[in-house]
Amino acid sequence: MRILLISSSVPWPTHTGGSQRTNLLHRALSEHGQIDTVVMIRYGIVSEEQRVAATERFGGKLFFHNCLPEHRLPWRMAGRYAARLAHAVGGWGLDYMPDPVVAPRVAELIEQNDYDLIVGRYLWPLARSGAVGLRPTLVDVDDFESDVLEAELMSRKRPPLKQWWHGRRYRQVLRREQALLNDCSYIWVAKHADLSRIDRDDVSVLPNIPFVKPGTSSPQPCEPRPESQVIMMVGTLEHTVNVRAIDAFIEYVWPKILAEMPGAVFQIVGSGMSDEMRKQWGAQPGVEPVGYAEDLREAYEQCACTVVPINEGGGTKIKVLESLLMGRTCVVSPHSLRGYEGTLQDGESLCVGEGDQGMADGCISLLRDPGLRARLAASGGEVVRKGFTYSQFARTVSEAVARLTGADGQVDSSGKPAATARA
Repeated sequence: MRILLISSSVPWPTHTGGSQRTNLLHRALSEHGQIDTVVMIRYGIVSEEQRVAATERFGGKLFFHNCLPEHRLPWRMAGRYAARLAHAVGGWGLDYMPDPVVAPRVAELIEQNDYDLIVGRYLWPLARSGAVGLRPTLVDVDDFESDVLEAELMSRKRPPLKQWWHGRRYRQVLRREQALLNDCSYIWVAKHADLSRIDRDDVSVLPNIPFVKPGTSSPQPCEPRPESQVIMMVGTLEHTVNVRAIDAFIEYVWPKILAEMPGAVFQIVGSGMSDEMRKQWGAQPGVEPVGYAEDLREAYEQCACTVVPINEGGGTKIKVLESLLMGRTCVVSPHSLRGYEGTLQDGESLCVGEGDQGMADGCISLLRDPGLRARLAASGGEVVRKGFTYSQFARTVSEAVARLTGADGQVDSSGKPAATARA
């Protein structure tokens, strides 16, 4: 079997949740045949190191940069106003129309290789590639962009004209998403709540799971650190949602924690930390901007608990599962618990903080009670080890591939196909 994977995130390096899921999906699909990969980036470029890795290890065939309408003629002639002009005239549905540069080359690649299946990693690159419907098409939605836009619309106050503009974008993207989903053969979503927005049978939940390298077993939880007063947040700092969450936590929550626990430390760990971020955050009392950690396990070993104070964005927050798997409970906002409500309970596996005071109270309780945080971490870690595994992830992939390609869909206990699909 030959499968074409079209993704807006590279499968390596696996520093971000998006790249980790792409890596896992490529791994699971590879159990069914040969995988070729097309990488499409909205902004910026794929580095030469990433290109070489994708070509040698992940079947990389085509790489495209700056794939939004404003990067193409005639819109780019407007310079810095290109994006505004394109979306004012053509609407936000333009972002989901086939790219005039990308689509012909992808169509040629499909024709040359006669793929059995096309898999889109996110809806946007699949739409921009023009590949929907050229072969049986499976899309991994993961994040609905309309969810991200809706959360921003509800959480941030803007002047009336900007609010209207943002509302217009949300409504147009939502309509385009629904139209594209109707054209796909099968759909994966990341959380059960998203099933209600898709009125069809050929959809299933492919949950985010903690990333474990191929050939390695799930990590053992770190030993408890009763003496630790370190609260840690892990996240990619090139992601503005994470940066805004950190800014708000430091401004509104952290002073409340320090007032009760003056020895507490807030560590910020993640790739993409700029000098400006480091300077701004490091100037605050008790805040330690660590940045990229070569050994993330060592960072978890030093902390008492973690915090996920994010109130916007789509999908599910993989950092919640990772923290519990590493033996550290966390304090999360209600938004950050989305997708895990049925499995991770407040007061059993973690703490849910309603608003700034709720987040602060949760952190203070865990810092004061090492026994409580150890119990929550142990309980939550057990839930993650049983319910969010690669074998389950691979089994869900196998079932969808079998449904679209005519295999019998039988898989073994590890999630690998027990029968060979058609060649």
